[in-house]
Amino acid sequence: MKKHYKLLPAHAIADSLGEEKARALPFFHAFHGCFTSSSFSSIEKKPAWDTWGVFPDITHTFVQLSQVAASVSEEQISQLERFVILLYGKTSERTHVNEARKVFFVKGKQIDRIPPTKAALKEHVKCTTYQAGHIWGQTLTAEQQLPNPGDWGWTKNANDEWAPFWTTLPEAAKFCKELLKCSCRKACRPPCKYLTACLTASLQCTELCNGAGTCLHAERQC
Repeated sequence: MKKHYKLLPAHAIADSLGEEKARALPFFHAFHGCFTSSSFSSIEKKPAWDTWGVFPDITHTFVQLSQVAASVSEEQISQLERFVILLYGKTSERTHVNEARKVFFVKGKQIDRIPPTKAALKEHVKCTTYQAGHIWGQTLTAEQQLPNPGDWGWTKNANDEWAPFWTTLPEAAKFCKELLKCSCRKACRPPCKYLTACLTASLQCTELCNGAGTCLHAERQC
């Protein structure tokens, strides 16, 4: 604007990226967050772009989902799982987000700095495919033929308005008792601060416990 006016030649940028990567941009943009889709917590666009650079195999999936698609395949979900894991840990060798979540969480990462569940990721993929493939993919179409948003990661709220459908999983705090853990440094032993809570929940030591299942009282649950 004004004295800061600058010309950005889109054709030159596209040429520098190459045809395939340029065609993949719509889904990459929507997938990482745009005006109709959520972004990944604590992950900005630049690190996401860098991750794309170290995982070029994802480009073909980005291209496919930047076009009108009848559905999202499990193979595409698998590729996107791996990409998301690399967003949060570039040295991780995990291929499933649920496994990666567990590893990152056990290592002490905050809940907003680990990948989403696979269930949530699937809904996010559907939502962003709807935006990138069905809407942006038909930009030059005079009368777009759009599928029902309810089949692509959206749901009607109490006000009869479309809103993102986040996940098919129930709220973790109410249903995932395995999040309980003790505070023992090496192995569960009396007096354990959370012993009563664990006993009430009928849980054995889990990997979240520092003892990693090495309860000193085998006849008791902790």
